[in-house]
Amino acid sequence: MKNLIYVFTFLLLGSLLPPAIYAQCSMQPVSLATQTHQSDYIIEGLVTEQVSFWNNNRNQIYTAYTIEVFKSFKGEVSNYVTLITLGGQVGEVIARVNPSLQLSINNYGLFCCQLSTVNNINLPAKHSLVLQTTAAAQSFYQYEEKKQIAYNHFEQYTDIEKQLYTALSAQLKEHPQIKKNRILENITNINTPPAPQAQQQLISISNLSPLVFRAGMFDTLTISGSGFGDVPSGAAAIKFRHPDYYGLSIAYQSVATDHFISWSDSEIKVIVPGLEIVLGKSGAASGLVKVVNPTGEEAISPQEISILFNKATVGFREVDLVNHNGQGGYNFTYNTNFATNTNAVAAFERALQNWQCNTLSSFVANGNTSFASCPINDNVNLISFDDNCSLQLGVLAQTIHWYVACFTGDAFYSEIDITFSSSDNILTNWNFGPNPTSSDFKDFESICVHELGHAHGMGHVLDYGKLMYPSMASATDIRDIDQDALTCVNHILAHSSQANTCAGSSPVTPTTPCQATLVYLNVLLEGSHNGFNMNTNLKNNNLLPNQQPYNTAPWFYNGTESVFTFPANIVDWILIEVQNELFNISETKAALLRSDGIVVDLSGNEGIAFNQLKPHIPYHIILRHRNHLAVKSSTELMPNNYELSYDFTTAASQAQNSQQAVTANGLYALYAGDCNNDGAITYTDFNGYAQQISPSYLYTNSDINLDGLVSDADFNWHKNNVGAIGIDLIRY
Repeated sequence: MKNLIYVFTFLLLGSLLPPAIYAQCSMQPVSLATQTHQSDYIIEGLVTEQVSFWNNNRNQIYTAYTIEVFKSFKGEVSNYVTLITLGGQVGEVIARVNPSLQLSINNYGLFCCQLSTVNNINLPAKHSLVLQTTAAAQSFYQYEEKKQIAYNHFEQYTDIEKQLYTALSAQLKEHPQIKKNRILENITNINTPPAPQAQQQLISISNLSPLVFRAGMFDTLTISGSGFGDVPSGAAAIKFRHPDYYGLSIAYQSVATDHFISWSDSEIKVIVPGLEIVLGKSGAASGLVKVVNPTGEEAISPQEISILFNKATVGFREVDLVNHNGQGGYNFTYNTNFATNTNAVAAFERALQNWQCNTLSSFVANGNTSFASCPINDNVNLISFDDNCSLQLGVLAQTIHWYVACFTGDAFYSEIDITFSSSDNILTNWNFGPNPTSSDFKDFESICVHELGHAHGMGHVLDYGKLMYPSMASATDIRDIDQDALTCVNHILAHSSQANTCAGSSPVTPTTPCQATLVYLNVLLEGSHNGFNMNTNLKNNNLLPNQQPYNTAPWFYNGTESVFTFPANIVDWILIEVQNELFNISETKAALLRSDGIVVDLSGNEGIAFNQLKPHIPYHIILRHRNHLAVKSSTELMPNNYELSYDFTTAASQAQNSQQAVTANGLYALYAGDCNNDGAITYTDFNGYAQQISPSYLYTNSDINLDGLVSDADFNWHKNNVGAIGIDLIRY
């Protein structure tokens, strides 16, 4: 049985607004000015032909594009040139490589090029001048909308002649060589001719339903409106925002026609696409949706859709991770030079542990090394710097998958290679951490976490702040995995744990759960404290809820902590948040507070198990209670041998800004009386108290002293503390 082998390289793409502030997670912008100086040739032209071919060792595929040249702004050229890019398709083998520009016949625009340095090939080219792009995908500025707009993944020019040509001329020492252009004066020759006016009709979109999707999970979008046409013929298309262009709202991709479920003049049903490996499409992104009818009229939706995650597919097939190493997953092998950079290794392994602890992913570093630095299909999952096979200008990292797609209908990843720009590259300026990234540096750990997201099978999303967002501001770290990314990878792992019919594959198995970090805490609640310990009236009167009470406003904690029988001497539930050095919450747990001030787990054991805390990362502890001011540790805490401890009772300075109150015996406790948990004790807390005064036993936030009754005793605590305000950083 034959298998199809697909090679796909993920590359973070996007736009740059402005260049001095933003940079890509795996690609840094290369301005037109820089490309102008670095390029041997700058041409304007049209793609007329393409052909893909193997290199002489049959371990890489290249594509040769014929470009008809209309203008030459730099370099002497003839009417045609050949442009070589990495990737393509030869027979049953497909190599998809995003750093090497992906073009199609009739693509038209500006190309920034150098003389080709590709060796070890027999070039099937018709033209003697052979070029390569200067800065990967950034080197093509596509022309759109009757040649008025030009854009690449980072920059946009709204007037080609007045803006783009002017920008080029400002950088060139010599006057551009202008060649005769048979198309430039009649741009419609390379576009679909407009239908006669009599045949055109008005088109509009009235509604989209639903509005939230999981790209790559085959969710269906219903588009309602008018003027769509009875059948999707001619120029008919459905377009979603392109997830690789974060700053350019004009960048869209058409959906493959096999995703159309139904099409009528007033309603269309379409499957929302994920990252489609074979088609080379990047999937759908959050934003507006466009419909083009058969006559070429275009409508834009009045609503935006939201894409939670963007999962890779091969057509309508799921792509599985498999038991590649015989131990349930994939071993990563370090290139020998990469292995000598202990800071880079540590950052990569922190990122690897992040995925392992959050998803039980079976990606592991096996500790072996290899002299290979260039990724090839050799059954080795290589982690390397680009020492002997340089990434193109502006590319920081690249993840290459080797895909096997079987005729039985299944598909899987047969190899994963990740290459990083060299640590010796002065343009890279890596911050290897674990300290936060400062100005002009790129965070290596953030790049690793993101690239491992690609390695698991995810594409980009256009929701700022998410792990798979295609750009990252300078001096910013994105090291945590958001819930939607976790949901996507957990789905991939769940599907991958089932049998795969491809020969030579077996299901992936989860890794051993990460060792939990035990967090030991001491805290007192002022309202419940009697001078010696805290009362347990709520437990004694069977008022404590069996499920954690922080699943409502303002906490909205969705944890499932519950108990059948409470341990001895329990005062109440308490909420613990662990905040990392970037002020993001790494993990939240609901636990129980004992009368002596010790926080215990649901079984009464001291020490609360947190599964997502990393060694060598500093954290702050935030404690919240239903009717006391929240408190945050004044110092950062570093886990030591998977343990972390903090005592809020020993001094006022244990809390940031000393937001605690002195108790009768000299210990320190949280201020009582913040009944609505807005971080301040004010009249609004009193209003809630006044509405709930009752002689009956209740479990309510207005019971400030936690005796089960709402009475004058509770008002006294409110009166004593009115005006107390918690610190802004943790207020709701």
